[in-house]
Amino acid sequence: MATEYGQPFSPEEIGFALRDTKPGKAPGFDNINPEFLINCGKYAKVWLARFFTDIMQTGNIPKELKQSKIIAILKPGKPADLPASYRPIALLSVLFKLLERLIYNRICQKIFDVIPIEQAGFRPKRSTCDQVLSLTTFIERGFQERLKTSAASIDLSAAYDTVWREGMIYKFLQVIPCKLTARLLNNMLSDRTFQVIMGANKSTQRKLKNGLPQGSVLAPLLFSLYIADLPETQSKKFGYADDWVLATGSKSFEEAEEVLTQDLEKLGRYFRQWRLKPNASKTEVSCFHLNNKLAKKELKIQFENTLLLHNSTPKYLGVTLDRTLSLKAHLTKTAEKLRTRNNVVQKLCGTSWGASASTLRSTALSLVFSAAEYCAPVWLNSPHTHRIDAQLNNTMGMISGVIKSTPTEWLPVLSHIPPPNLRRKNALIREFEKISNNPDLRIHEDIENANKTRLRSRKPPTKTAIDTATEQNFNLLSAWQQEWTMKQRDQIPWFSQKPPGFGLPRKAWSTLNRIRTKHGRCGDLLYKWGKIPSPSCECGEKQTIDHIVKECAITAFRGGTEEDFLMATPESIAYLNGLDI
Repeated sequence: MATEYGQPFSPEEIGFALRDTKPGKAPGFDNINPEFLINCGKYAKVWLARFFTDIMQTGNIPKELKQSKIIAILKPGKPADLPASYRPIALLSVLFKLLERLIYNRICQKIFDVIPIEQAGFRPKRSTCDQVLSLTTFIERGFQERLKTSAASIDLSAAYDTVWREGMIYKFLQVIPCKLTARLLNNMLSDRTFQVIMGANKSTQRKLKNGLPQGSVLAPLLFSLYIADLPETQSKKFGYADDWVLATGSKSFEEAEEVLTQDLEKLGRYFRQWRLKPNASKTEVSCFHLNNKLAKKELKIQFENTLLLHNSTPKYLGVTLDRTLSLKAHLTKTAEKLRTRNNVVQKLCGTSWGASASTLRSTALSLVFSAAEYCAPVWLNSPHTHRIDAQLNNTMGMISGVIKSTPTEWLPVLSHIPPPNLRRKNALIREFEKISNNPDLRIHEDIENANKTRLRSRKPPTKTAIDTATEQNFNLLSAWQQEWTMKQRDQIPWFSQKPPGFGLPRKAWSTLNRIRTKHGRCGDLLYKWGKIPSPSCECGEKQTIDHIVKECAITAFRGGTEEDFLMATPESIAYLNGLDI
């Protein structure tokens, strides 16, 4: 008799699964696009429910659904004649992924219940930021307790591809004893075929009997289940899918080396038992401490009969750490990435032509700010955040069309993006609220000790979050207005909204903002920059922006006020179209 997991699928389940299906994805060999299924009607959903129910009950999957199209994409800067230079992208059948989604919706909660709390990969209300913050909080605790925190980053070669199918099904049945579902999963994972395509060239079709398919809906969940029974270790584990770090605090390097060696040996036996392949040549060790005299000291740890590489700036989940957690290396790399992305935004704008402010703002948020704010709650207190802010100021300057001498407090206002430092603080508060609402997270074991005041120079993000929550309920808009008031006496009536004129053509928008900020191409500034020999206007007076708009007998805005430019009235727009500042 079928359990609750093997019951017939209903049209309602099909509807729920289709809501989670992402449009715009490339089809597999069957050439069925996701939009075709997303927009299907009720009769199609009834047919799909019967179709997938028949697959569930018989365990027979059409071979067309198990075919993968592998597209090989050359990695940037890599030689084209080496196979390792290519990144394989697997395109699966959309119908196959819909079937996976149906199974996922039935089994996910039961599997989440058995996955250890230190595994954060692909789980509800968990993220890479949680895990990096948890690791850095553990390191901060070591600083406060006069400990050296040693860590080993374990690398598994082709982790998903080396999953032992029969072992996977065995572990699945231990958690979900449903023979129908287990039989279906076994058929989905066995005898899969793939074909590599490079331009007009195609390889022969090959079969796979083990591993989890790349791009699969179920693969991350099943992999987390497959390694959910990792053995207990003396050191603390931090996992995100197949990225695992072992970290331990100790008084001496020798003690850390002994603990990590024993734990790695224990995990090595586990990996070999379940046919996973740890890569000792890519597994690294690092040490975090504040003793500058021992800055060049390296850990000597062996794993799989190989002396592990000591890396003083390890990278974990996209964040480059360093010995003292200054995050200088990470912020320097991120700033360079932002500089490159700003060059793309620059192509869309100019002083007399270009995209609208709305288009530039949307582009900047998705392209620049998304990269700039990754894991911001981890590094917002770093003394090197000015590297990020400099690039973000350039981004906001391009959106608003102002010149470089414009006071930086104007840039967020005119681009309608809160200041970067306040956006980071807001992200930290939201992250800390999420952590506080999940008392089972291991980070709670370290927060109190990490926030001790023995080292007053340390500024752990968790302490910032607690202090902010204790002082007042942080509000992004109120904090922004307060920061503006401290730097500018004048209030602006549209602070919480897009500035009037946001939809103007590029030239008019740039001129308007240069009048608002009183920074533009005028005689006074050009003279200061050494571009012209005299700051005088044609009328003989010193030429500033205020002089051009309010006082000049030739160019003054007759009958208007500064309020007209703040509110972008039709009269002010007609006036500035004739200016060249």
